[in-house]
Amino acid sequence: MRIRRARPEDIAAVGEVTVAAYADFTGGDADGYVQRLRDAATRDREAELWVATPDDSEEVLGTVTITPIGSPWREIARDGEGEFRMLAVSPGARGAGVGTALVDLVLDRFRTEGVRAVVMSTLPQMRAAHRIYERAGFVRDPERDWSPIPGVDLISYRLDLEEQGVSEATLSFTVSDEDTAEALGSGSLPVLATPRARPRPSRPSLRSSPTARRRSARGSSSSTPARAGSALGSR
Repeated sequence: MRIRRARPEDIAAVGEVTVAAYADFTGGDADGYVQRLRDAATRDREAELWVATPDDSEEVLGTVTITPIGSPWREIARDGEGEFRMLAVSPGARGAGVGTALVDLVLDRFRTEGVRAVVMSTLPQMRAAHRIYERAGFVRDPERDWSPIPGVDLISYRLDLEEQGVSEATLSFTVSDEDTAEALGSGSLPVLATPRARPRPSRPSLRSSPTARRRSARGSSSSTPARAGSALGSR
């Protein structure tokens, strides 16, 4: 599996994967939030759009939107905190560790920024997603539970990166000239470092776009004031 920044040719597929992942939590095409989910182009422009693909193809298995400081897609993050939204896994790729890999990506990405914590919102019924978050170290943050519109209640999770700490470890990877040029152009590095503080079950190795290998470790979902949902469960 590879994790990389979305490319122009991925945008349409990302939108459709996100809509399909959230299908159980939206009201179909009549639901205005569905168009928000489908609008991957705006997320790519105003935040960071990432995708998971197989090693041997460019099929979009899953996606997540990372909202850096200053992004209009941030909803509940405070100063010094990172936030992510719209974590989605293609229905056909569920159970393959895609959601866990994307959550790991989010945490590693924000560690490189030096933020103190990561937060996100999710629907209460997305219990499978909650288990992924909790295994990654997230805890409930009821103080930030909120309702973007009447009838949609969101609960919040927070992971304190400073409390979790960082264990010493070595991460070996290679980055091609093409990767480096792409990273400089996007303003963020595609290879994400710093492992977790506590041991985690092993999972398939990940490569950052396209050849940066990550070590095995262990390790969602979110959106704008409208509705909420995801195959895993974040707004």
